[in-house]
Parts: sequence; structure tokens; C-alpha cells
Amino acid sequence: MHLDEDRPAAGTLATVRAAVCSPGAVLLLAAALLLAVAHFHRPCPPAWQPPWGFCVQWWGWALLSLAGLILALYSLRYWPLSPAAKVLLLAGPLLAVTHFYKGLTFVPPEVMPERYRIYAWAVFNVILLLAVPLALLRPVLGLSPREVGWRLGEVRVWGKHVAVYAALMLPAIAIVSRWPQFRQAYPHIVLYGWDPHNVGALVAWEVGYATYFLAWEFFYRGLLLHGTARELGPLAIAVQTLPFVLTHSGKPEPEALGAIIAGVALGTTSYRSGSFLGCWVIHCLCACGLDLLVVLWPVR
Repeated sequence: MHLDEDRPAAGTLATVRAAVCSPGAVLLLAAALLLAVAHFHRPCPPAWQPPWGFCVQWWGWALLSLAGLILALYSLRYWPLSPAAKVLLLAGPLLAVTHFYKGLTFVPPEVMPERYRIYAWAVFNVILLLAVPLALLRPVLGLSPREVGWRLGEVRVWGKHVAVYAALMLPAIAIVSRWPQFRQAYPHIVLYGWDPHNVGALVAWEVGYATYFLAWEFFYRGLLLHGTARELGPLAIAVQTLPFVLTHSGKPEPEALGAIIAGVALGTTSYRSGSFLGCWVIHCLCACGLDLLVVLWPVR
């Protein structure tokens, strides 16, 4: 098919005018400006200064970036797209940002020592994968939290699923907790210099970990799944499984491969019960259970 068969001919100026004069385009360009300013004025060494001769502090750069991201996502409200398309377009940048800044390296070490970045990472995920989508649900997607799984749903359904998953997974977790590659990676606080036998640090991490998984389950088994299910039906289970699996890159190989099965299983639970809460319960049981087994059950 030739271009002129499905697209009306228009002059260059008319095309540009049509592209940038809608409310959505104006908001998107404003977001691009904020992100550009944030990028060029991020903390920089004294030997190099941006064109305007100053550098904002790290927190100013972070706030400008967040404002630009939210404004860009809010611009989706004005595009003539289906709700499912808007969900996917909203999810992509949020996932990209959370994983690009996984180490929160933009925060100076004198402000946030390395050992505290693990807790900050959990908070960062809660902001971008839970708070921001919740704030944009109604104005951008026209959906309520209940419509994307933020409710009890069919407790009997997800309760049965949780019982079955626990019966299958907890013995498997007990086995892999003895394997060196898992003992070197869990609990995550050991990678940031914490002693896992420090009760206060371990409890604080497990609370942060459970909150982190609330954001994850809302994002994958809530927003991505239920936000696309009206248009895609059960195919929405596959839609949320793919990015979920990709976020497990770098994990021990059995866990990375198991994420495929877990994504389908948890997606099915949420789809059938109308709630992601059962998925959150089983994810916490497995993840926190692995941490505790590694710490409390030493290899002799």
C-alpha cells in the first residue's frame, strides 16, 4: 500500500501544525522540555558547566525528571487511543525509568550511603509503579482502582490458588535456599553491606520488600492485566507476563526461567479472582520465606 493511499496529502507546515497544536502535543512538548532541562542540568563536575552556567542539585534534577515523566503520561488523556493502548503506553516509560535508575546513582553518596540505597530502591518502585499509576488512573485512563484489581475480589478463588501455590513453592524454596547462587544473592540487603543477622535491618528490609511487592503486583497483575483485559480477554495474562519475565534478567537462572511460569500462574489468579491481592500474598510468602530460610537455616 502506498503512503498516499491511506494518508491525506498535506504540506510540511500543515503537518507540523497538526502534530504540535493539540492539547496532548503541547503537554508532551512541555514534558520534553522539562526532561531536557533536567538532563543538561544534572549534577556535573566543576570542569564542565552546561550552556547556562549552573547546575541544579540532584534533588532538583530528580524532581524535574519526575514532573516531565508525569506530564508526558498525563498527555495520553488527549490522544484518541483505546484504554488498553493507553495502559501499555503508560506502563512502558515507568518500567524503563525504574530499571534505568535501579541503583539511584544520581543521589550523591554523602546524602545516601550505599547501604541505604536498597531501601530507597523499594521506595522508588512504590512511587513509580504504584503511586504514579494510581494518580493517573482516573484522569488518563478513566478507570477506578477497583477496575484494575485494587479490591478483595473473589477471595475463595485466590485463597485456593494461594494454598496450591504455597504447597508447590515452599518446598522448592526450601531446596533452592541451600544452593550457593541463591545464598549469595538473598536477602538483597547482603549485596548492600548489611549483616543479614542484624534483626533490625532484616525486619526493616522484609517490610520494605513486602511493600515493594505490593507495587509490583499492582503494576503487573493489576494495571497491566486488568487494564488490558476488557479488550484482550485472557490474552492480557500474556501481556503482563513478558515484561515481568524481563525484569528477572540477572537473577539466578532457575528463578529467571521460573518467572515465566509464575507470570502465567499469578496472572491467571488475578484474572479469575478480579484482584491482585492473592498474587501479592503468595509473592511475599515466597520471597520473604526465601530470605528467612537463607538467614535462619545455615548450610553446615
